[in-house]
Amino acid sequence: MRTTTVCLLAIGTFYFGSAQTEDCMRTIHIEGVEVIAQNAEYLKNIQDHNTPRPVKALEYRVAKYNIDKDSRFAENLDLYEIVFKDDTNGNGYIRAQFDNAGKVVSAHEKFDAITPPFEVRNTIFKEHPGWDLYSSSYEVSYSYGKEPKKHYKVKLRKDRSKKNLKLDAQGNYLN
Repeated sequence: MRTTTVCLLAIGTFYFGSAQTEDCMRTIHIEGVEVIAQNAEYLKNIQDHNTPRPVKALEYRVAKYNIDKDSRFAENLDLYEIVFKDDTNGNGYIRAQFDNAGKVVSAHEKFDAITPPFEVRNTIFKEHPGWDLYSSSYEVSYSYGKEPKKHYKVKLRKDRSKKNLKLDAQGNYLN
């Protein structure tokens, strides 16, 4: 019993003592990973758990874009407008404006044929039973320092009837 107590005490001291040393912390450098501190606010403001995957991928491309490496870059211009197109399926684009320091100051995003998130689909099908969702798009308007505006436009049909709806990412109807 005494041996067990001494062993547990020794292990506990070693375990908790080693956690207090600074030698345990080290920096790891990974090739191909780029820190996007300059446009982190852009990503933080426009992305959430409902943001579709293809949209996130293109938003990351915008955030890590280096304006200094662009052949059209000239320090005497205040704004640069760059259009990023979705390479995977060609259904979307982001028209972003950068200042001469490389920060995203505004962006307009539009993606067609994007499946709305669960909250949006749930709202639609609860209030429109028997209707089919046959077309959808996702749009975002971003301006630095302001709350971004995000919405889904969906088209429904049932027999020969059609409806156009506009909802935010939480499934609330917009005018």
